[in-house]
Amino acid sequence: MADPHKKEAEGEEAEGEEKPKKEKKDMGGLIKLLGMLALVLVLIVVVILVASNVAKQSIAPPDEEFEPEKVEAEAAHGEAEKPLHDNYIGDFTAKLADVEEPHYIKITDLTLKYDPIKYKLLVAELGERDSEIKDAINTILISKTSEVNSVKGKEELKEEIKEKINSMLIEGQVPEVLFQVIVQ
Repeated sequence: MADPHKKEAEGEEAEGEEKPKKEKKDMGGLIKLLGMLALVLVLIVVVILVASNVAKQSIAPPDEEFEPEKVEAEAAHGEAEKPLHDNYIGDFTAKLADVEEPHYIKITDLTLKYDPIKYKLLVAELGERDSEIKDAINTILISKTSEVNSVKGKEELKEEIKEKINSMLIEGQVPEVLFQVIVQ
């Protein structure tokens, strides 16, 4: 019969052969596990770095804080001007006061510029006084002659319209009047 020691030896060899194979398989799984852990750690570090940078930027004070007094002082000195808002009034056509030959004036895109921060209630007042403003503009236009067609005449017309409108307003002032002029 067979020697029992031989069977045990063969069994041990069989078992011995299986053990190195298992260890190799375990090593492969261990390497994969370690690789995945390393990847997860790298991702966590990246997320922490990004989150800390975002937090620093959101917490950091702005370069220059808003100070209304400083802005007004700069505007007064002409260093920085605030953007003005537009209030569109409309188009106007009128017969000029020329006696010898009739001329007509057409003003398009008449717009009043104003500062909405300084004069918060002005936009409402301009809306309420729209018909008064249009009437005043028409009255000014029919009093003009064809001399309004010159550069000087146009500037004088803008200034006269601005002064008339500002004299009507209670809630603020209009610093600028813009329009296109055609005289025929």
